[in-house]
Amino acid sequence: QRQTDPSLKTIEGEMRTALAKAGAVSPENAEDLSKIGWSRSARTDKRVSAAQNIVAAKLEVENDDVDALITRINDELPHDIRVFDAVRVTKSFNCKQSCDRRRYAYLLPSVLLASNDEIDAAFAAVGYGPEKIEACRNAVAQAKRDNVRPSDWQISDEAARQVASQFAKCRASPDAIERLRQFLRCYVGTRRYHNFTKNLKSSDEQSKRFILEFTACDPRIVADSTEWLRLEVVGQSFLLHMIRKMVAVASEASRTDRGDPSTLLDGLTGNEAVNLQVAPGEGLYLAAPVFDNYNKYKAQPPQKPKLEWDSSHAKHDAIEKFRVEVIEDGIVQGGKAEALLPWVLYLWQVRLF
Repeated sequence: QRQTDPSLKTIEGEMRTALAKAGAVSPENAEDLSKIGWSRSARTDKRVSAAQNIVAAKLEVENDDVDALITRINDELPHDIRVFDAVRVTKSFNCKQSCDRRRYAYLLPSVLLASNDEIDAAFAAVGYGPEKIEACRNAVAQAKRDNVRPSDWQISDEAARQVASQFAKCRASPDAIERLRQFLRCYVGTRRYHNFTKNLKSSDEQSKRFILEFTACDPRIVADSTEWLRLEVVGQSFLLHMIRKMVAVASEASRTDRGDPSTLLDGLTGNEAVNLQVAPGEGLYLAAPVFDNYNKYKAQPPQKPKLEWDSSHAKHDAIEKFRVEVIEDGIVQGGKAEALLPWVLYLWQVRLF
């Protein structure tokens, strides 16, 4: 994620500092990465992680020792940002332009496939039942009439923790999982996603996006506590909030059995403007960028190798370990109920609006 506010920490900002301290770029060039031809294959929304990303830059490599440079860079980076490999690329290489596809993953807690009765009961048990919902809606409506920012609709921290403890017991039914998989398959192909982002109309060509695949793995239970499903989507490129809205729509439709998924999705990607909820960003991460065309037509192994780190690559195991232990474990938090708090707040918001 790129930020212009210097007080906000970003991966790109941490990389800039580490490269300068490691002697890979001069301090002057570190302040303006365009001077070293900096490009990145993908950027992420706020609260969205990246298990694997590719950046390109002109770096100073002392004695042509790439491994030593990687070690120095990692010594300057926080533990949750790692450089695993560095290779030479063609002279005109640009990460964004050369990236054919991006693969994203979303860890979906099974509570998002629970029944309305289960979810409503968990909220009602801590005093956030129908009467509280109505009171919060009235407070929001009054705030809008008074032209002030509404604040009385939010659930308290203690109530949210208690709800999360109840949600931790939720298990997705086979029927709900199958409905989810059917809905995800309906995303495959080209559609207009103006309702799945901000500030776009159905007539805008930019709203057209091509999805190659969207799948859901079998659920897994973490530490005999919370249950999660790993969703994976592959597309050429994605709009702001697009994947999170896709997940929100698919999980809600699957949880409540809204009928034929293709018909529902046709309506949401048609000409009408529809306001859609945004699933929490905490569950989403960039799994890997894909460079098929570069690998096929431009890579020149072994001097300029292919940009792929599959199971046969020497760095594959280290990358997978980082993905599981840093990214995914950071999301599920060892099965703690507190990991579900973003989805508690999300489901409460769904109930209100």
